[in-house]
Amino acid sequence: MKLNDSEYREDVEQFELITPREASKILRIPADRLNRWRHKGIFFCKYYKIGGDVFYSKLDIREYLIKNARNTEVLDENAKDI
Repeated sequence: MKLNDSEYREDVEQFELITPREASKILRIPADRLNRWRHKGIFFCKYYKIGGDVFYSKLDIREYLIKNARNTEVLDENAKDI
């Protein structure tokens, strides 16, 4: 199945993967805490393991932040850059 340009961009955006260190910077928590949460199974979103390395979807993290915001109007504006 061939995707048109807009479908392709949406698909790529969905799977824009970032490292745990990059995710921890976005979330403003220590990378080792993020790692512990993943190992304990209490982290909020799925992760991808590729060649032994762990990655998170930037889109999943953005959705988590929006879903758990106390004032979503402010976060919606700021989350566009994530």
